[in-house]
Amino acid sequence: DIEPTVRRTLLQALVATLVGIVFVAVAGAVNLASDTSFEAMVAGGVVALLLLPVAVGIQRTVRRLLYGDRAFPGRVVSELRRLDPLTAPTEALEETLRLLARRLRLSYASIEVFGDAGSDRIEAEIGTKRGRSTTIDLVAGGTTLGRLHLQVAVGRDPFGPGDRRLLADVGSQVGALVQAVSINRELQRSRQRLVSAREEERRRVRRDLHDGLGPSLATLAMGLDSVRDLLEEDSGRRAAVLLGQLSDQTRAEIAEVRRL
Repeated sequence: DIEPTVRRTLLQALVATLVGIVFVAVAGAVNLASDTSFEAMVAGGVVALLLLPVAVGIQRTVRRLLYGDRAFPGRVVSELRRLDPLTAPTEALEETLRLLARRLRLSYASIEVFGDAGSDRIEAEIGTKRGRSTTIDLVAGGTTLGRLHLQVAVGRDPFGPGDRRLLADVGSQVGALVQAVSINRELQRSRQRLVSAREEERRRVRRDLHDGLGPSLATLAMGLDSVRDLLEEDSGRRAAVLLGQLSDQTRAEIAEVRRL
């Protein structure tokens, strides 16, 4: 707990020293160029006012180089919103981790998405885990969808109470992304089930046509040929019986066609 405070204090002292040196040099130059000490005092005050935003800008730049965008949650959330949830689930999660590692100066990041079964679980990680990491629950619609584990690079300040807003915003946005990824995954599965069901129905109809209706129609055609031969041979009584059978068979085949 002491090391982050010492590093932060040394950083602020370094920035203040640099700004002070610049101020003294500029004030000395103005004093040499002025005729009276009053003018030098006024000029020094103006220079101090001008250097104040410069000092703040330098401090922000140095903090961003060392700690990333931890002081600017809006930037991190804005980058997360640009991610495409329609890509493959693992690719979307890995891209999320890479973005967080780059923006927050992380040495390790992992994400796990819960599922109803073992096959539904998705995990992705980057970096090497050392020691304890900060865990964020990914909640969307009142449901915990997974967990996000973040670990700051060695030598940099770990997440503290001042980063609560950042972690909450990141957890909320990543939770929404995980929800979208899960919905897209379920949509893909539903589409695959529909395609499989359609193909199975096609195979069943093809089988019924080939093994059922086709032979029956062939038998019907052969029976009609037999009737024609019988009409030429006898008085027609046997042909009438056979025609009755063929009529019943035809009605059955019509019912089969309607079923198909």
